[in-house]
Amino acid sequence: MPPPGLISGSDRFDGEFDDIFDLQDQVTSRVVGAIAPTLEKAEIERVKYKPTERLDAYDQALRGKATLLSEPSTPESVGEALRLFIRATELDPDFAAAYSYTAFCYEVRKTNGWMTEPAREIAEAEKWAWQTSVLGKSDGSR
Repeated sequence: MPPPGLISGSDRFDGEFDDIFDLQDQVTSRVVGAIAPTLEKAEIERVKYKPTERLDAYDQALRGKATLLSEPSTPESVGEALRLFIRATELDPDFAAAYSYTAFCYEVRKTNGWMTEPAREIAEAEKWAWQTSVLGKSDGSR
């Protein structure tokens, strides 16, 4: 069942073919009216989220994301991304997203068989993931 106000299969829009633009306007108004409250709520939540006040930490995290998402992913690119994310957490110890990406780098290393010391690296991944969950409780993007 669609949310209240959303167009459903039982909704009808009657009119003459000559009024096609009027019909289009009706449908558009109905769709916008149905999704506007959801979009507004999401935007309010997004505005609450500030990843970090430290621009240098944010810069390191952005560089890490760009490196991590580069194609093709290699042990070296993931290692460089890991270094950048760790640096971001050093610059801002409360930057939850940087902790999350750090843990994710370890996950990528494990998935691809790139870990050189699996026991130690898995423990590191768990440490970073745990810290993400602790810091992320106040993260408005969740």
